[in-house]
Amino acid sequence: LWIQHRHAVSNIRYHIQDHAILREVGDNTKEYLDWYLSLNTPRLLQSQRDYISRIYILNEVSKALSITDEEKAAECREVVNQYIEAGFQRGVNF
Repeated sequence: LWIQHRHAVSNIRYHIQDHAILREVGDNTKEYLDWYLSLNTPRLLQSQRDYISRIYILNEVSKALSITDEEKAAECREVVNQYIEAGFQRGVNF
């Protein structure tokens, strides 16, 4: 019983740590995406490959979140869609 308890506590700590890392990756990715959107359109289009890569990273974060927190994953997917729409409106080719 003691070993099961320690294992359960360890799993909880692991998931909390994973969630914190995912949140940090997601926040950093959103900062980069916002920076790309702050560029003038020609510069954004020159960087569109990097912009699309960041959207891919944010989408992967949403997939990982869906394992433990579907509500956060749904919020993240909505943010991904907003960045796709913003890029599309500026001429980014997806």
